[in-house]
Amino acid sequence: ATVMAELRHALRAFAQEGHDAVTILRLLNGVLQRYHDDQTCTMCLMTLDPRTGSLHVANAGHLSPLYITKDTTRYGAGGGVLLGFPVDRVAIEETTIPPGGTVVLITDGLIEDRGISLTENLERLRTVAAVVDDDLERFSDRVIAEFGYREDDVAFIAIRRDP
Repeated sequence: ATVMAELRHALRAFAQEGHDAVTILRLLNGVLQRYHDDQTCTMCLMTLDPRTGSLHVANAGHLSPLYITKDTTRYGAGGGVLLGFPVDRVAIEETTIPPGGTVVLITDGLIEDRGISLTENLERLRTVAAVVDDDLERFSDRVIAEFGYREDDVAFIAIRRDP
């Protein structure tokens, strides 16, 4: 928890300095390697232009975003090496969110279960999230409730581009 708090503060500082998402992840990787060389973490940073729907995703080993439109529900490209490794590569994905489209980001705490494959729960999430409620809070609560009690902490972020 202490390391994550340090990384959150560093992320805010690097963002305030005006760095782009890829640079922020590289800088955070340097912080982690320098001060906590026995730790790793995943992180996904997104930049969305609400006018055009242009979405830039920089991913360091985190679960892929889930993209939901009226016609499709699919995971992004994902990838990237976790922060904490001596690698300077960051997975980059460029896509466009159409009007009315929704993007969902989660932590692994929502979908990790002993005895159930990660692939199976990712598909379960994709299926359950395919229909987005008008109210995003209700949508989020419904999807999280589908997975029941969780032993790990859960973060669920849903962003919809105005139609």
